[in-house]
Amino acid sequence: MLNNASNKLAVWAKVVLFVGIALSIIAGFFIIWFGANAQIPATLHYTNYHTNTLYQINTTGSGSGLAIIAGFLVMIFGSLISWLVALLLRAFGDLASDTKAIREELEDVYYETETAEPVYSAPAEPVQAKAEAPKVEAPKAEEPAAPETPAEPESK
Repeated sequence: MLNNASNKLAVWAKVVLFVGIALSIIAGFFIIWFGANAQIPATLHYTNYHTNTLYQINTTGSGSGLAIIAGFLVMIFGSLISWLVALLLRAFGDLASDTKAIREELEDVYYETETAEPVYSAPAEPVQAKAEAPKVEAPKAEEPAAPETPAEPESK
């Protein structure tokens, strides 16, 4: 009964959404219907006699425009409020399922590390990004020869 709460909240969110929309549409139609058929007093006249006050009410159906507007507002905003409540209920169900999954994951990690001793290892050597190219020795440059001294002129 208390297990699997997230799926049950998802079902209740759908029920709240559909029932809320249906009730708001039905209530809006009733407001429009009764407002259009009701005889709403448009004017009120009163006359003072010697000892009593006499009220005369003229009834006309002029208030039906307001009832139509109110009926449509109930339909629109009632449906939006039902959608918002269903959305929040569904989000709470998703939050419950995500929390349960995180808790189970953490319990699995705890049980795995509880029995084993922690093993510490040396950190791995960083991998070099480029492969080392073989070293090629540059050819040795020959030393420049000593400047030749001009030969002495031969005598004649």
